[in-house]
Amino acid sequence: MKFKFKTETEHEMEIELPYFFKIKNGGLIADSYFAILSEKLGISNWGKKDISVNQCPEVFLKYITYPESVKVTLEEFKLQITQSCNQIINLI
Repeated sequence: MKFKFKTETEHEMEIELPYFFKIKNGGLIADSYFAILSEKLGISNWGKKDISVNQCPEVFLKYITYPESVKVTLEEFKLQITQSCNQIINLI
């Protein structure tokens, strides 16, 4: 009999805040951007369509270890947020 189970590995890493990164989505959908601004504040921008402010940014930390994860600058993050906001505004 085969038995499948899922395991998780806990990683300890040190990052300097604020920390900005993106997940490359391979061209199928737009890249997703994240900002961990403090221990109590983060911003996510999923595929240029969903922007949210999160008071528990530690949920973003698991994405930093993804192979598709790339650190970005504040300027790149701001540009992507601005473009996403403009797309949302143009829907109205």
